[in-house]
Amino acid sequence: MSEPIISDSVKTLESIRSKAHWKTIFHPAYFKKDLISTLAQLRNLIAKCQIGLTGWPFPIYFPEHISCHDDYIEMAVPYSGIVPREDYWKFYQSGQFLHYYVLTEDLTNDLFFVKPIGLESKQEIHIVSYQRIIYFVTQVFLFIKALAKEHIYDQACEIDMGLHNVSGRLLVLTDPNLSGFMSKYICKDTKISYKRKYECKEILMGAEGAAVDASIHFFERFGRNESDSQLPERIQKAFLSRKT
Repeated sequence: MSEPIISDSVKTLESIRSKAHWKTIFHPAYFKKDLISTLAQLRNLIAKCQIGLTGWPFPIYFPEHISCHDDYIEMAVPYSGIVPREDYWKFYQSGQFLHYYVLTEDLTNDLFFVKPIGLESKQEIHIVSYQRIIYFVTQVFLFIKALAKEHIYDQACEIDMGLHNVSGRLLVLTDPNLSGFMSKYICKDTKISYKRKYECKEILMGAEGAAVDASIHFFERFGRNESDSQLPERIQKAFLSRKT
């Protein structure tokens, strides 16, 4: 795994916001400005709690590229043209974590060819990967669980996840081992939001299930009716089996 190029956070954020992306914020339900007493502790928490289920951990962390500020640390990873990754995160001493992440589909220029009713030729349409939603949301909830084990969210945690710039995107299964959907599921809105407050014990005892429920929330906004959670649970189980 080669180290990504690090650049100015403002430019990286502008680039991320111009594409389809995730914006995720979570924080303790009760505000305390100095919950985490030092910036060094913020660094240690990121290093200890990051989730390593893919080629890049969540959140990505290179100590030498961390930018330190009055009450938070941050890191920006721009798209280098080589590694399909572009994200930015900020971690506050209050326990609030902010994360932006570009959909891999936008960086690899993944397209799906469909033939709309009434037209003779196929058209290109940008996609959102069903599996990657599950992967991303699962990593977020497992990271929150790891922080909860460190007593950052002793009482409760509030989560606000948003999938942005996805109007007209087609939801598809991108795993060649799975059969494609029989219907076309296309998002009608520019943004899909998921907000919820979780008690600490809910996260500690059921982060994986909470991630499946949150993923289904996003699928339903594409018009897909998940009558049961067997498919997302099966995909998540295979994803979690990567953990060593």
